Order: sequence, then C-alpha cells, then structure tokens
Amino acid sequence: MKYNVKKAIAIGIVLILFGIGIFAFACIKEKAKSGEGTLVECTVTDVTLIGKRRYADGYYLDKDGNQIDVEIVNAGSVSVNDTIDAYILPNNPNTAQVKSPMSLMLFAGAFSGIVCLGGLFIIKSVLKEVSEKKLLDAEGKFTKGRIIDVRVDGDKNVKFYFAKILYQDADGIEHTFEDCDDKHRLSRIGESVNVRYAVKKNGKYANDVI
Repeated sequence: MKYNVKKAIAIGIVLILFGIGIFAFACIKEKAKSGEGTLVECTVTDVTLIGKRRYADGYYLDKDGNQIDVEIVNAGSVSVNDTIDAYILPNNPNTAQVKSPMSLMLFAGAFSGIVCLGGLFIIKSVLKEVSEKKLLDAEGKFTKGRIIDVRVDGDKNVKFYFAKILYQDADGIEHTFEDCDDKHRLSRIGESVNVRYAVKKNGKYANDVI
C-alpha cells in the first residue's frame, strides 16, 4: 500500500505529541493537587457514602504532635481506621487532598508511552518505505512474480488485499514478500505480477509490485 507520506508522518507526530501531552497533563494535575502543601499521613475516622461518592473524615498529627481534624478529599475506597497519604495546604489546614495512587501515574505513563511508540512506528515505517522506493527507483531490477497467498482485511465498503508474492532474482534465488492494495489486482492466488527488487546495504531485499 502506498502512503500519503506527509499525512502519515503528520499522524505519527500528532500521536507522539498527544502521548507526551497525556503524561504532562497527568503530572501537572498531580502537582496542582499537591500545590505547596505538606504531605501527611491521615487516619480515617468516618466514611459516608452518598450516591456513588464516598466522603471521609479523619485526622493527622502536625509537627508539634497535635491532632488536626480534616475532611479528606478524593479519599477513594477507604474504611475507618485506614491510613492514607494526603496533602495539607497552608491556607486550609482542615482539608486533606489525597495523593494520586502511583498506579494512576504508572497507567498514564504506560498509556502515553504506547501512544508515542505507535507514532514512532508509523514514522519509521513511512521513512523506510520512502528509502526503499528511492533505492528501487535508482537500482531496481524487474522480474515476474506469482501470488501464492492472499488475506483480506477491511469491511464491506473498503477491502485491503495482502498478497504474499514469490519471485526469483537474477541469480535464480527465490524470495517472498508481502504487498498490499485496495484494488483487485492482488486478490487472486496464482496470478502473475510485475515485481521490482533491489538489494539494500544490509543485504536484505527491497521489493514492490508495479
């Protein structure tokens, strides 16, 4: 399948930026929660469930050992006598903002990493195809190949045909590769196709159907 190179690279860049943005947003949100507050250990003394929201009260000990009663915000699934880490803001010592679970930050990091890797994969694949096309345009040799297998993907509106093609190079050595097209020209097993090939610097072959 031939790519719109600029569009594909743009999609890859957008995915990378999106992934970075997700993680940055998670970090900023976590920092906003903590503000300039002090991290303390709160003990839960009461839990109230209203609808699907859980509200908790508790206390912590200040630096002088005094017990300070607080409302615990975003307490999550806690029970009485549980201890939980939370931030106390200087201007509101009676409200404790729960620190985000590390699992959430790990999830944000993992998800953003997957998105970024997806973007990098798209860019790498497109640049590889561009490089191979330049090589084939400059040094490509022509021969006949034969479709030996076909798999179909897509839906009732658009179908993509992934054809496995067998050919012989000038030395009589057989090679196989897969090409893709949304036309019917690669849809029939046994059909002959025109193949172009060239040897890359690493000794592997670049191939396409023309």
